[in-house]
Amino acid sequence: MYQYHFKSFFKKTCEKFNQKVALIDTDEKKYTYNYLNKKSDIVASNLERFKGKTNTIAIDSIKNVNTIIMFLGCLKIGFTYFFLDLNQPKKRIQLILKKTKCKLIITEKKTHNLKVNSISPKNLMRGKQNKTSNYTSDNSAYIMFTSGSTGEPKGAIINHQSIINFVNWSKNSFEICDKDIFSQLNPLYFDNSVFDLYNSLLHGCTLVLTNGLDIKKPVHLLKRLKKNKCTIWFSTPSLLIYYLNFGLINKANFLHFKKIIFGGEGFPKPKLINLINKMGNKKYYNVYGPTECTCICSSHLITSRDLKKDKEKYVTLGNIAENFNYEIDSKNK
Repeated sequence: MYQYHFKSFFKKTCEKFNQKVALIDTDEKKYTYNYLNKKSDIVASNLERFKGKTNTIAIDSIKNVNTIIMFLGCLKIGFTYFFLDLNQPKKRIQLILKKTKCKLIITEKKTHNLKVNSISPKNLMRGKQNKTSNYTSDNSAYIMFTSGSTGEPKGAIINHQSIINFVNWSKNSFEICDKDIFSQLNPLYFDNSVFDLYNSLLHGCTLVLTNGLDIKKPVHLLKRLKKNKCTIWFSTPSLLIYYLNFGLINKANFLHFKKIIFGGEGFPKPKLINLINKMGNKKYYNVYGPTECTCICSSHLITSRDLKKDKEKYVTLGNIAENFNYEIDSKNK
């Protein structure tokens, strides 16, 4: 029987992998599961005083260890969090805050122009752990925003049970084990980041954070990932094609990677074949899923047979997760 509370699932992971490195920050500092667990317990305790004043909490999406501790703390106490890019246009930020009725942002930046309260991560990590409120598996865990079909931000609400279903399905589908080291390539406000964050931290793996500067300097990024011996890559095909076009895809740069996972858009087959030829013997997965289904809900392990089907521009989306249903609409091809 799966545990559907993030808090209890994470607690067991931390007990098992107490002194193991859970996170490697963008400055290469390393943090254990014990550290993340204790600090996020304090955050949860300090957030207790905001219960009843707001149901949602915005977290500045800057990537560092403190941000990770903040989202863990929110999950432990049952607050619904969402990552907010404070560099986005003010109008979009205000729309998101209005839609979520959010009255608190966790950030080091000044937010007086947004007319909302703020508190710094450092303040939330002070003090000691106290008893915190309980919540159920049906509680919403986070909100992930997309542009929506109208161009206005649309929020998908994901509950705790969906997260646990997702990580258990992912573990089986991608053969995730505690020896895996995840490369965290996606912005935290982008739904692909859900795959890296939850699968690494709930399965006793190590998560290597990367920031926007890393992505813009691909040579530097690949050196970092190689140095930390990352084994799992998850991104859009666009990022891989970008590196492919710059001649950065080769066996040496991806030496330790065992699984290359991509989704969010189609990967043109000629480009995919070129990538596999240059990268070498690894497992390649094509995945798919809307934001509403906790990141992805289907996966296909690519075989040589897939690459020989010349009439098809893309490989199949694969098998859908067991707890999802689908319908093929043959009238609207």
